[in-house]
Order: sequence, then C-alpha cells, then structure tokens
Amino acid sequence: MGGSIAVNTAFRHLIPSLIGLIVIDVVEGTALEALTSMQSFLRGRPAVFKSLEHAIEWSVRAGQIRNVESAKVSMVGQLKR
Repeated sequence: MGGSIAVNTAFRHLIPSLIGLIVIDVVEGTALEALTSMQSFLRGRPAVFKSLEHAIEWSVRAGQIRNVESAKVSMVGQLKR
C-alpha cells in the first residue's frame, strides 16, 4: 500500500525536489519471512554514527552496500539528525 502512495505522490509532482522513485513490490509471504532476518540486521546496525562519512564507511565494511559511491547515495536517506 505504501508503494502506491509514493507513486501517486511522485506522479502528481507533490515533492518538487524528487528526481526519481524506485518501487520494489514484495509478496506478503516473502515479506513476512524476511522479518526475522531484518530484525537481526537492524540489531547489528549501530544506533548512532559520528558522521555521514562514518555511516558510509560502516555500510561498506559491513557488506550492506558493496560500492562506496552507491553507499554515498543510499546512506543519506537512511539517517536522521
């Protein structure tokens, strides 16, 4: 359901700074099976990073993201101040 809201918002240009949107549809059963591994993943992730650069470094070292350039793009949206 969240994907349809995001697509509709993007389609109606409600976020002027939005350049693109990727939606990945997951079958409910697959999503439920992934909950356990997601919880384990989140428990292993630091709650706080000293900086965005530290978060990027961690994501590559931990194998979450393999490419440093991709991590620079991806980690920005995963952190809050």
